[in-house]
Amino acid sequence: MTGNPFVPQSLIGRQVELQQVCEILLADGDLLVAGVAGSGRHTLIRTAAQQIGAKVLEIDCLRVTNASRFLEILAEGISIRSPTPMN
Repeated sequence: MTGNPFVPQSLIGRQVELQQVCEILLADGDLLVAGVAGSGRHTLIRTAAQQIGAKVLEIDCLRVTNASRFLEILAEGISIRSPTPMN
């Protein structure tokens, strides 16, 4: 199965940002990234996580209405996360 030909298979022109994200993840282990759709956040974070062997957990904050809902969504994200390592 081939991927979407319109989605780049590597980051273009974002090496400095990639290095910064890798350094933050290695130093802290946690990172929250916010931004507009189509800005490349997912690709940047997934690439950085893959390079350093970290796992990515995505939470759709638009679905969070209160603290208990956040915990439900967090648990859902943890349970459906891909079990395959990103090495």
